[in-house]
Amino acid sequence: MALRMASTSTPTSAKTAIHMLASPVAPSTNTSALTARAKITFCQTIFMVRQKSYAIEETAIGREELIAVLRGTPAEPEPELPFPQADDFHRVINICELLASREMDREEVTAEYAFDTRQTNYYTDAARYLGLVEKRRDGRRPVYSLSETGRGILRLGYRQRQLALCGRILRHRPFREVLHAALAAGRIPDRRAIVGIMLAEPLYGVGSPSTYERRASTVAGWVHWMLSLIETAGA
Repeated sequence: MALRMASTSTPTSAKTAIHMLASPVAPSTNTSALTARAKITFCQTIFMVRQKSYAIEETAIGREELIAVLRGTPAEPEPELPFPQADDFHRVINICELLASREMDREEVTAEYAFDTRQTNYYTDAARYLGLVEKRRDGRRPVYSLSETGRGILRLGYRQRQLALCGRILRHRPFREVLHAALAAGRIPDRRAIVGIMLAEPLYGVGSPSTYERRASTVAGWVHWMLSLIETAGA
């Protein structure tokens, strides 16, 4: 079978790949050129019908970049919002991604993530604590939307987005002090040491020792997420 291929361009960059999807043209039903003795094989032409270009983005984050964010981010007074109890920072990011397309009420967020209502409160409050999400009330219903800060961060490429999220965390003294200690010692401080750091800063809505213990778990979890960016880059 004779084939005619459409010409394709050589990629102009090692980071750009051209993907081609091809499909044959349906055979012609025109029989005017046929004769009883004709032995003609119909040729079908394969040609490019769709072309996509993919740019491969550099995602590695170095230790020095994280240190630069730590040094370059000024500490701010604690907001009058509950200190986070949301250990998995990936889920904080997921909440922001969920709200990128539209605002949602608490029940919708709860159903989307298979949370219970308490978890929804914890994780949306954590995103609000970082200035990524805003809350309003529609009657008695709490409704959440992505803030302008959150929207701007989600528009960034992967590396810049992750570093910007680190910057939002490191505005808060307990997180920056624990990260600083972890970078110096090569490991995250234990919970007792984290509680000691937290006690040096007045935290909204944190009173009893048991509450400090639970919130210290979140500090450790978020610092672990920041350090994992370096570990992933070095893997």
